[in-house]
Amino acid sequence: MDADPGSVLRADGQSDDHRSRRGALQQAEDGTIRGDAVRLVNPEDRLNDWLAIAQFTVIDNGNNRRPDVVVFLNGLPVGVIEVKKPGAETATLGAAVNRLQTCKSQIPLLFRAHAVLVTTDGLQACTGSLTADPERFMP
Repeated sequence: MDADPGSVLRADGQSDDHRSRRGALQQAEDGTIRGDAVRLVNPEDRLNDWLAIAQFTVIDNGNNRRPDVVVFLNGLPVGVIEVKKPGAETATLGAAVNRLQTCKSQIPLLFRAHAVLVTTDGLQACTGSLTADPERFMP
């Protein structure tokens, strides 16, 4: 996959379509092709499978990165959380946002089904979208 940010944005837009719509699943049975509609996300939240994994390793285009926390919804990575150590001199929300920007450029496959980015220094937290500049991350 091309690591240019535009490709991440295009892929993310395609994911939005898949999350909100039904898809078609086709399979061959007895020599005939049959289909059915499937949803990647169930509108009844209790029927969805949520999972958060710390230090999840992603390798994309030879780049090996380990975001602090990746949140999965039904197996799709929909959120990335960058956590900085409270009290550390370099543990700023700005540094956390910069780390997320690095991840977006180096491991774009992680962001194909993106929904939210979160940064925290242990005392404060901010959220932003895939396209948010650092100053657009809000508490």
